[in-house]
Amino acid sequence: MFSTKIFKSIPFRNGLFIVFLFVGVNLLSQKFDPVFYEEKYPDEEFILLNHEVNLELIDSEDALSFKTKHKKEYLSLEYDAEELNRFLLTFSETQDLKVTMARYYEYEDGKKNLVKNVKTKWLKPRDHYIKGDFYNDIKDLEISTSRVLEKYTHVIIEYEVIDNDLKFISPIYASSFGKHVVNFSVRLKEPYDAIVDLVPFNIDNDNFIYSDSDGFTSYSAKDISRIKENSTTPPYNYIAPHFVPVVREVGDTKYLASVEDLYFWYKGLINQVEMNTPEISSLASVITSGDISEEEKIQSIFKYVQSKIDYLAFEDGIAGFKPSSAVEVIQTGYGDCKGMSNLLVDLLRNVGIDAGHAWIGTRKLNYTYDLAALCVDNHMVCWVNLNDEIFILDATGKGHFWNRIPSHLQGKQTLLGLGESFKVIEMPIAKAETNSVLVNATIDLDCSAILDTIRGEIKLVGNVAIDYHMALQSLSVQSNYSTGEWIVYKFLNTNVDEVEVTNLIYDSSNFELSMNFIGVVSGAKIKQGNIVLLSPRFSQGLVDITEPDKPAYFENAFEFESNISYRLGGSVRVIELPSGIDLNQEKLSYQYSCSDQGNTISEKRKITINTIYADSANLEEKTRFMEAVNQSYEQPIKLTN
Repeated sequence: MFSTKIFKSIPFRNGLFIVFLFVGVNLLSQKFDPVFYEEKYPDEEFILLNHEVNLELIDSEDALSFKTKHKKEYLSLEYDAEELNRFLLTFSETQDLKVTMARYYEYEDGKKNLVKNVKTKWLKPRDHYIKGDFYNDIKDLEISTSRVLEKYTHVIIEYEVIDNDLKFISPIYASSFGKHVVNFSVRLKEPYDAIVDLVPFNIDNDNFIYSDSDGFTSYSAKDISRIKENSTTPPYNYIAPHFVPVVREVGDTKYLASVEDLYFWYKGLINQVEMNTPEISSLASVITSGDISEEEKIQSIFKYVQSKIDYLAFEDGIAGFKPSSAVEVIQTGYGDCKGMSNLLVDLLRNVGIDAGHAWIGTRKLNYTYDLAALCVDNHMVCWVNLNDEIFILDATGKGHFWNRIPSHLQGKQTLLGLGESFKVIEMPIAKAETNSVLVNATIDLDCSAILDTIRGEIKLVGNVAIDYHMALQSLSVQSNYSTGEWIVYKFLNTNVDEVEVTNLIYDSSNFELSMNFIGVVSGAKIKQGNIVLLSPRFSQGLVDITEPDKPAYFENAFEFESNISYRLGGSVRVIELPSGIDLNQEKLSYQYSCSDQGNTISEKRKITINTIYADSANLEEKTRFMEAVNQSYEQPIKLTN
């Protein structure tokens, strides 16, 4: 997955940091021509002309620290490129952030002029609180302007981040969604008597150049294209080129030399939290009163935490790893994943259940414990040993079940805390047949009408049902858009409008979510004389693998099946139907059939996704899969009236 570079015996250099000169266009030249970039990148609103990152381990008399220095230069290629009007730089209590430059230039007659009437504000760092009480130790510093930016505005921002705790160094991203990067470089000054890794991820497709000379290790690349999103685009961490700096050892002091160091640092934070207080012991007895078996006690405690504690996510700084005590969480009524998991552990242990803390990176992070760095984890859960079987409890979702792995944790490594030892296990991935979506619908087809009525039902089973039920619960609090119409649009997603949903039912005992719906079908018919071409695009966007050579990401392995019955009115007759498709593969399968039933047409479609992440190893399967999918939608149903 990645490679590392280790430095041990290169003299430590204090003093000035050598400036890295990127080979390429001199952006500060008066002859710099922005029109050149406009013509070269006609589809971009703005570009990141240059992003230089310099990394250095600082050994001062007082303490060790790590400096990350950024220089970013942007060029707007359109009038009023709003993203260049405001930059928000975030940092935590373990860091210091200093902006050294923020300037805006405009070009006139081929010359660059400083925009003197643009007021650039560097707002003071702000503390953040949730509900006025829950302290969030992340801070931010904002750079913003006071005017609309002209076309060809050139923005230069320089800032440096000082990590005072060497475990908290942030990953360095070369690009991001929506940004085309012309030039990128990252360079690490090699320290003396220290081991520092600069670990690259996702750099194979961007022709990065590696260099290790003159006491520096560097990577550089040109023209890193902005990442385009579709329904199966993986989280940014999976595909964006980036680098993780990790300080392993300095002298005789270990920081994050191994997963063992990572675990015992976590354990040290847990040891600082008060456990097994009289209040929690009493509460555990009340919650489980009447329960006899261990399973009943686990269920009661899990439901109590899930229902009584409001979840508030937080992932930055020390507060991103150190849990609040169980008493604090009970008193306030809310907590993040760490506070809720610690409460579970404390309550369960008080009724004799073998339970403990566990750390995991959710599926938005594509790391394993081979990396051994803080960025691997962004979530805490509770483990329980019941009859020699390990269960992972995550009470942060109101629809989660204690004995079922949530979608966002499947396939991920988990670090189990076992006191003076630890164990890494992998979360299983639920099989496709356990997560299903079934659509049954009827369309009253009138070839002379613009709109046709569609009515039917949708049934979701397994993790798919759980996930959409939790989404509905969230929406019901925040908006009126909670009656399920968006779920119909999600799974039919084209040619359907004016949807109304009735009989929305969630059966938690069987993990089922069902609903009836009615709507209209529009834009699916083309009339050519007395011939009507019917081409509905139902469900086409569910597996939008438009670029088979790119990775595809799915929330769950799942099966999708739709049965659409077209009822032919009047004198409508069938002339020709699309041919059937039967593609059975290990990871991605597709079946399609369309048959004439006399006064109706029966169209069946089945999609089976037996993976949650298809990468380059599945390239041939993805290519054949999308060819089959596209073929089924390219063939119209031919009718005559």
